[in-house]
Amino acid sequence: MAFIVTLSSEELDANQDKFRIEQRLTKSRPKSLNLDAALDGPPIVLLIGETPAQPDRERSRWLAWIGIVARHGTVGAVEKSITVDPLRECLETIRDCCMIG
Repeated sequence: MAFIVTLSSEELDANQDKFRIEQRLTKSRPKSLNLDAALDGPPIVLLIGETPAQPDRERSRWLAWIGIVARHGTVGAVEKSITVDPLRECLETIRDCCMIG
């Protein structure tokens, strides 16, 4: 199983230094997305960067970071969370060619 987390290029740029130092990410998800029973071992997390379409260019997406879910937690009454640890930066650019959607 894999979680795919998409961040805008602005969000990715704003968090890049933090990701490089901590090499960890905690991300919330709705409790209604019940995946706990489907988890067979530690799932992979693909962190995708995205630049939206503009009048003069198409939308662009790329694989920016990859990691493994280390923990699941609860954030308040309506959300759960995943903690990705370790989180590693992809040093080679992998763009759109393998993305669907």
